[in-house]
Amino acid sequence: MYQTGSILLRRLAAAEGLFTTSLKCNQNIESSAKLWFGTCSVCKEKVASHGVDKFLSSLKDLDDDLDSYDERQPQNFRKMKSSPNITDRDYSFQQNRPSFSKYNNRNARGGGRDFRRQRPNFDSFDNNSYNERADMSELYQKVRGMGRTFHDTPIQKNFYKEHPHVKARNMGDIQEYLNKHEISIEGAQKKRPIFEFSETGFPDEILSALNYMDFNEPSPIQCVAWPHALSGSDVVGIAQTGSGKTLSFLLPGFVHAMERKKAKNIQGRGPVVLVVCPTRELAMQICKVASDFRRSCSLSSLPIYGGQSKDVQMKKLHQRNPEIVAATPGRLLDLFSCDAISLADVSYVVLDEADRMLDMGLEPQLRAIMEHIQPQRQVLMFSATWPYEVHNIARDYLTDYVHMKIGACEQTINPDVQLEFVQCNYYDKTDKLVSHLQDLNGGDPAKPIKALVFCGKKVTCGQVSRDLQRSGIRSNQIHGGCSQAARDQAMHGFRSGYFSVLVASDVAARGIDVSDIDCVINYDMPTNVDSFIHRVGRTARAGRKGTAISFVTENDQTVIKELTKLLREINHEVPEFFYTLDRQGRRLKNTRKNERNMERFFRSGRNFRY
Repeated sequence: MYQTGSILLRRLAAAEGLFTTSLKCNQNIESSAKLWFGTCSVCKEKVASHGVDKFLSSLKDLDDDLDSYDERQPQNFRKMKSSPNITDRDYSFQQNRPSFSKYNNRNARGGGRDFRRQRPNFDSFDNNSYNERADMSELYQKVRGMGRTFHDTPIQKNFYKEHPHVKARNMGDIQEYLNKHEISIEGAQKKRPIFEFSETGFPDEILSALNYMDFNEPSPIQCVAWPHALSGSDVVGIAQTGSGKTLSFLLPGFVHAMERKKAKNIQGRGPVVLVVCPTRELAMQICKVASDFRRSCSLSSLPIYGGQSKDVQMKKLHQRNPEIVAATPGRLLDLFSCDAISLADVSYVVLDEADRMLDMGLEPQLRAIMEHIQPQRQVLMFSATWPYEVHNIARDYLTDYVHMKIGACEQTINPDVQLEFVQCNYYDKTDKLVSHLQDLNGGDPAKPIKALVFCGKKVTCGQVSRDLQRSGIRSNQIHGGCSQAARDQAMHGFRSGYFSVLVASDVAARGIDVSDIDCVINYDMPTNVDSFIHRVGRTARAGRKGTAISFVTENDQTVIKELTKLLREINHEVPEFFYTLDRQGRRLKNTRKNERNMERFFRSGRNFRY
């Protein structure tokens, strides 16, 4: 009984984050509990208030349930647990091989992983797990009531002191600035915007770094986001691409991490600032921006993403112990399940491009990450679009948040981007692409333009890249099927100018911050307007002008209606063939609907009545 009891308590307590030390299977519950209280640094401080006796009395209440749980185990299952040479991780896999397929079916991202490097889901591997699920959940709820390893001491999150110039500024000037940039702020804890870097209240280290990088004045999203982020409020920021959203959440995160290090209320086992983003390129871009302030702020950052060896990332986490981590959800959960990273010290969380993560089906991973972060946290969400699906995440994890939006409508396009739409057939796209690139180049091969071409499929990216190379245009491709080394090589060559054209899938629609992209070409139209906004936002960055050319065929009727509405909102001329394609799409939709109705009628077996 004690063997099964201690293993079960280890499963439940490890899943809840109650302790990190291993409970020996050959010890009884009392000695295991004493071992826990004697070695866990977090619980040492709580022994005076909770006491060992209270915990032991709660464990004794579980004796009958543990006895019945032990009797229901198969005979070979108990023999494997009594073996001294087999750990609890090993017998879970050796006992029932079909459980691998069961785990893959329940976890879509589990296929192809190295199961030996992650903690298994014990409930899914045990025999008769469906019948015991109610008992396991009941035991889980009893142990869950013992508490978490979160900080009991309050965490200071308000570091904002309003500058005298901001306090004395006339409300008429503030309203004029808000109307000029079409800024709207909603929330109970609204702050006055700042107009200069000296009014932010940043430390001298950050101000000197900004001065060294030749920043003249903050962007509109930074003017309204910094006062709210520094004051500890939860923030939702919606602004066009290339408007400086990365610094809007990174610089207050630097202040947050620096102040927590000074207060010495962190365990030093994990990051303080966590930025969750959908793609590896975006994670690398965020850490690249953070590295510019590394020396002045004495803070280290590290990107965590898939496609790279977990051993390498685990080694970097152990060596650097970074205060700032930019991670993709899947790899972050992988390292967390291996106990390679701790989220106990995280108190500043940023969900960058949360709408894209929901489109990729990462909502369960996001919720799993947020459940392991302490309640005393500050959450910020930034994106260029604000679809309705993201509202649920905001309501669940943001409290009394301030919603700020740059632009008159929910979906905005950078006004510095010149939009062009070309009607063509599917088989004419390659010829039109080559001709447009040559026209934009102006016939001067010595100074080629830098263009980013978006395709809908990975196969199409390879085909278009090879066709461009045959035409004498230096190009490369980047998509989800490329290895990390190939993606890094393509991005390095594109940034340096060795490749004048980069053919990419929607992987490059977010996180590619190359300021000198002259043109964006939609070889294949996106499936929704949000992707179109992020695609064309790769050009006209950092105050530059840009061009976005889109090839529209009769197969793009699904996005034409939404795109027409968007063009009307931004006062852009709608091409005439948009209306023709829209009418064709409606007629085709009605035809298919009538065909389905007729098929349903004949299947029912009813006869016509004359």
